[in-house]
Amino acid sequence: QRRPSSIREPPRLAAEKFFAHPSMAITRSALRMASAAALHPAARVQRIVIPAVRSLCLQHASPMKVRSYMQPCIARFGPRMDGARLMDEAAMAAGKPEATVVAMTREEAEHELQISTWGIWEKEVSKFDWFYSGTELMYILEGEAIATPSGEWSSCKPVSFSVGDLVTFPAGMTATWDVKVPIKKHFAFPFGKPLAK
Repeated sequence: QRRPSSIREPPRLAAEKFFAHPSMAITRSALRMASAAALHPAARVQRIVIPAVRSLCLQHASPMKVRSYMQPCIARFGPRMDGARLMDEAAMAAGKPEATVVAMTREEAEHELQISTWGIWEKEVSKFDWFYSGTELMYILEGEAIATPSGEWSSCKPVSFSVGDLVTFPAGMTATWDVKVPIKKHFAFPFGKPLAK
């Protein structure tokens, strides 16, 4: 018996089924990018999911299902996201890419990355160690800090950032944060947290 046309599956379930279909042979990086857009709360399957998959599908690739660690966060693509994707791929291939800092106005960041849909995190003046379980993008709203890579990542350069900076940290990096001025940031994990324990 067919379901009434007025009853529709939730966008997330529809997206997962769409990605899991055998005909949707897509690479790991393509799936990460497309699923981030597909699972965004504001996404619509017809408007974002299907065009994203069509543009990213590659022939002769192994199909993969959407994984639970792929959280909604970004609904657009652009040069900043392309750079983050390349960083993520390098990190997941056991590389040690440097963290990056790019100055952007809040309007630019909103237009390109829709940062208002990201999470918000705040921290007082302090020092602490951090592990990045996934490639993280953050846009600094307030404050100032320095992150110094540590452990196996100690060969990478420290990065300092403040208001108006878009910062990208690669998956797997360990670093010591030194918050100089109480910090507030938008943050997102556009490719999920594959290294989360």
